[in-house]
Amino acid sequence: MYVTLADEAAAPGVLEARIESMVEGSRALDGIQRPPRALTRTVTDVMQQAKVYTDLGFDVADVDLTGLQAAAAGVEAAVLVFPHALVPVQELITRLYLVDGRRPGIFDRNFEDPDRYRPVADGVPRDRPYLIHGFEPGVEYLNVAPREAMPQVLARGRFPMTIEEGLAVFASDPACLQRNKCFSLAGSTRGDKRVPALWISNHAPKLGWCFAGAPHTWLGLGSIAGRMTDQPADVT
Repeated sequence: MYVTLADEAAAPGVLEARIESMVEGSRALDGIQRPPRALTRTVTDVMQQAKVYTDLGFDVADVDLTGLQAAAAGVEAAVLVFPHALVPVQELITRLYLVDGRRPGIFDRNFEDPDRYRPVADGVPRDRPYLIHGFEPGVEYLNVAPREAMPQVLARGRFPMTIEEGLAVFASDPACLQRNKCFSLAGSTRGDKRVPALWISNHAPKLGWCFAGAPHTWLGLGSIAGRMTDQPADVT
C-alpha cells in the first residue's frame, strides 16, 4: 500500500488512518491480541488518552474529564494519570507491551500489596485523574542509588514520579522504556527502603522494586516537571 503526502493534503487524517490500518493488519497476522500502540503527540488530547484505558478493559468511560481537557489547553504533551484506586497498577502493567513487543507486562511476584504504596509528595491526587507534564527518564542517574539521586532531582525543581505516573507515561508512549535506560519511580513509597521501578525483563515491561541504597547501571530515576488537576489553583 502506497501512501503519499498528497493524499494527506487532500484529506487530512488519511495518512494516519492508513498507517493504523497497516498496523492492525500486522497484529491480525501475528495473532497477538493487544490494544493499539499510542501515538506520540505534541497536543494533549485527554479524551484520546482515556480511550487507551477503555481499550485495555478498564471501566473509566464514565469518569468526567472535561475539566482536565480544559486544563490541558496550551500544555504540550501532558499525560493523563489514573490513580491506583481507579486503575490498579498490578492490572495495568500486565496489559501493556513494549514497542512491537509480544509479551505482556510483568507484575513482580515480590512486589506484594500495591495498596501499601503512597505518594511521597503531599497533594498528589489518589481518587481522581490528573495530568503530568515534562517527563524525563533520568538517564543521568543511571548507576546512582535512588537515595542519592532524589535530592538532585528535587534541587532541580522537579518531582520524582509515582508508580501510576510511570505507568501512565509508558501506556501513552511505550517507546519511553528502553533497554538499559529504565527508571525508578521514587515518587511512591511504602515507608521502607523499597523503591518501585519500571524496567525490561525477558523482553517485557516489568514493575518491581529495588533498594533505595542500591545503584543499578540500567536504572535512572524518572521525574516530571509538574502535575495539573481540573482545579486552576491545584498545580505543582
